[in-house]
Amino acid sequence: ARPLIVGVPHANFEALTKEEGVAMFDLLNARALIVTGTHRCANENPAGCDGNTNVCTGESAPYRESDMAHAKDSIFQLAHEVFSDAFPEDVVLSLHGMSGLGISISSGVLGQVEDDSFHSQFATQLLLAFADEDITSCNPYPGGSTQQRLCGTSNIQGRYVNGSPEPCNTSAEDISGRFIHLEQSIEVRQNYDEVVEALDGLL
Repeated sequence: ARPLIVGVPHANFEALTKEEGVAMFDLLNARALIVTGTHRCANENPAGCDGNTNVCTGESAPYRESDMAHAKDSIFQLAHEVFSDAFPEDVVLSLHGMSGLGISISSGVLGQVEDDSFHSQFATQLLLAFADEDITSCNPYPGGSTQQRLCGTSNIQGRYVNGSPEPCNTSAEDISGRFIHLEQSIEVRQNYDEVVEALDGLL
């Protein structure tokens, strides 16, 4: 297997992210594919982790326990912890869909990323693949456009991989270089083969 762990926490809510994850697992020979089996708004009980969203009600409310990017007591989170610990050199990629334009890529922690990091290289490849789209990064890197939109800082898979001692309620402070939070417009998701190809070149 190649050093890539793919997570799809909102498969039944963000169109085509599941298909994109399956394509990555299949075509890239990725280490693992971890996909939710529930809709992120299925259960009204709060997840208990910090952060709010308006995606389920239209008004800001705590993340729900059916939201796998923010629920600590889940097989989804456990699988991420087991695989990321077992293969500490692997990149952990979290696939998301957004209503905004283009792509927002993030390390899950705000701050500068290394010039030769996987983040920087992947973002550069996405710029080339989607030249007509708005490609931004939450983390500054050479040649990129920095904008903090949907940066995934409360994503508990990212917090775990980035070394938070308590991912549910404690933000990570350091960028591990292993976690990629990828927000994509519907237009990008409809052309996810370009994202897969960009990853293939890096791996």
